[in-house]
Parts: sequence; C-alpha cells; structure tokens
Amino acid sequence: MDIIAKLLGCIKNKVHHHTDNNNVALDQEQEESMYAFYKRIETQNQLSTDFLSFQPQVSVDVRNSLVGWLTSLHFSLDLLQPTLFLAVNIIDRFLSVEVVSSEHDLKQVAIVALVIACKFEENWSPTALTLMEEDEDSYGKFKDMAFFFGEVALNDYHATISYSPSTLAVSAIYAAMCVLKKSRGSKRRFLNTNQSYSKGEVTFCARRLQRLASVASTGN
Repeated sequence: MDIIAKLLGCIKNKVHHHTDNNNVALDQEQEESMYAFYKRIETQNQLSTDFLSFQPQVSVDVRNSLVGWLTSLHFSLDLLQPTLFLAVNIIDRFLSVEVVSSEHDLKQVAIVALVIACKFEENWSPTALTLMEEDEDSYGKFKDMAFFFGEVALNDYHATISYSPSTLAVSAIYAAMCVLKKSRGSKRRFLNTNQSYSKGEVTFCARRLQRLASVASTGN
C-alpha cells in the first residue's frame, strides 16, 4: 500500500505540473524523481539468481523449453512483443514463490500468465480455454507433420541408407518446425538440445526431406 501511495503521489504531482507547464527545471526534476522511484522498486523486486533451486520439476532447461513453447504460441496469436516479455516475467515471479509439480501444471501457469499479460498490453484478451485449444491444435498439426516427413524418408532409399534412423527422426522434427514456421529461437534451442547430432547434417537432411515431400505431395 505504501508503494502504491508513493506511485500515485508521483503521478499526481506529474499531472498537476503539466497543467502549469511554466518551470522546465521542475519538470525535469520530477521526471528524474519518478525514474529513481521506478529504479528503486525494480531493485527491491529483482528475482534471485537461483529462484528455480527449490523447484523439484522445473530446471533451467525446462524453463527455457517452456519459454520457447510460449513464444511459439504467442506468435501464432500475433500478439505484441511486450506481451511476451511481461508473460515470462509473471511466470518467473510465480515460480519463485510457488512449487509446480508437473509439466501440465507448468503449461497452465504459462497460459494464465499470457492471459494476464494480454490484459495489460493488448486491445483484446484471449481466455485461458482459447489458448489451451490453440496449443492443442498447434501440437496436433506439428505431430502429424513430423510423422509425414518420417514417412517420406521411409520411401526414399538414398535417405534411408545415408542417415541413421535417429538422425532421420530429428531431421523430420526439424523439417516440421520449418514448415510450420516455428520461431528461430525454438529451432535453435531444438538443435542445441540435440547436440549429439551435427547441426549441418540435420538441417541438410531436413531440407532434403522437404524436397522429397514436395515431390510426394504432387504424386499419388
């Protein structure tokens, strides 16, 4: 309550001064005072560097994967960039005070955080149910697309003998990410997560699968 009162006092003084608009020096002093206040609040509310340490199911990698997933969902809805920044900040703050026990619960936290962020930054606000349906639809398409590229590989003799089955599987997933226009960050994280495979080999194989798919889609 004390913080809110101070903030309202700063805003009130700012508005009152603009109606006067006679003293530029005072205006600059007021602005500097407000920035100093915001900076102090930011410092007081800064998250600790190990805020995930007490989370039994949420590691740094899991958190990064969640952000990648949320980024894809955010872009599929064509939301503003500040909405994503605020949503991730809300997630991190929640994870710093509440234990999340499963991946399903973590996704629900992310969806609610995105809804809250939309209320601040957007002219419209999707419901949590809408976002969950959007996510389920997107992942259904992604799974089907990845399997499609895998089937394409099975039908090509040279692809089958040139690459190991696991490399073909990774490449099929990457090809699906490219076709469904997943963000560059998501694709980069995927390649970094699968470091036992050559990035060049995976991307080359994925392009090959895409070419084979374009030929297959025009045939029987």
